[in-house]
Amino acid sequence: MAYTFSTELFSDFHKDAYGFRPRMDDTFYRSDDQEKQAIWNTTQEDLDRRNQAEINAADAAIETFKFEMFSRENFDVGGKTTEEILAQMVDLDTLENTQDIEHWVWNKGFLFTCFGKDLIKTLTEMKGFNSNKVK
Repeated sequence: MAYTFSTELFSDFHKDAYGFRPRMDDTFYRSDDQEKQAIWNTTQEDLDRRNQAEINAADAAIETFKFEMFSRENFDVGGKTTEEILAQMVDLDTLENTQDIEHWVWNKGFLFTCFGKDLIKTLTEMKGFNSNKVK
């Protein structure tokens, strides 16, 4: 049997999957290679589920944001540009630097998505910030 586990990486791998590092007396460290592989495989499955849950949560947050952004109940969107609608949603005066923008997007729940990165770029341009330099 070919083993794919790594004893050296297990602590990092465990932290990615469960949010905390394993104890030094974790079963993994006391197991033989076959048991270590089984634990490794289970950890991989749990990490995959966690990643999928994060993707699903970000997708739901994006849909909620888009609904909020283009909902006629919340804003008069007729004939307005995306930037004009965003200006209604975001108190641009409170965003003093790019970290403030990133934090605002992070609070919306989709910072590490393409949509989030594009929104950061748009808001950065709207504020007139140089993307390489904090104003």
